[in-house]
Amino acid sequence: RGRLESALQASGRAPALDSVAPPESGALSDAALKQSWTEALRARGPHLLVLAPAAPEYPLEMDADAFRAEQASVLSAMRAAAPAASCLVVGPPDRLHLLPGQGAVRAESTDIATRALRELAASEGCAFWSARGAMGGRGAMRRWQSIDPPLGDATGARLTPAGVSALAEAFADELVSAWRAEVASGEARAETGAAPAGGAR
Repeated sequence: RGRLESALQASGRAPALDSVAPPESGALSDAALKQSWTEALRARGPHLLVLAPAAPEYPLEMDADAFRAEQASVLSAMRAAAPAASCLVVGPPDRLHLLPGQGAVRAESTDIATRALRELAASEGCAFWSARGAMGGRGAMRRWQSIDPPLGDATGARLTPAGVSALAEAFADELVSAWRAEVASGEARAETGAAPAGGAR
């Protein structure tokens, strides 16, 4: 967060960064809890909504339809709170899963979650950013484990603090680049009187 704030502040037009804790699974089905969570988000007046759910811890528990439906519900609530805001969906980082007698294998849940979130972003007109893609794609966790200092922990299930920082840097660089391009585009449109171009928000 500090890296992103610093990069944005360099332009002198930096937005504020804030976050709202994601609702517990199924919490949005409770009207009172949904209203409270939505109001907390609306109060912040966001211009960009970022949905970045983690893939389920255990691959065998991964139900693609249920996962997508749950994230669609969260995204819908977010957009209802800030209908004019742009939106960005973030896919999970690469990870390994330990199986008894088989050692560490690639977590299929990451494939499923990434595909579901990419489809959700496309259907809702949101941008999509793949954390796994930024790491180098499928199986990248093994390479991240081998870097000195390691960017992935010994199990391959988690990023190390250095890994979190590296991924945050990659995200910040792309987000700042896109934001500056949009600012420049907006200024150019203002000078020419042209209307904004359409496309995914």
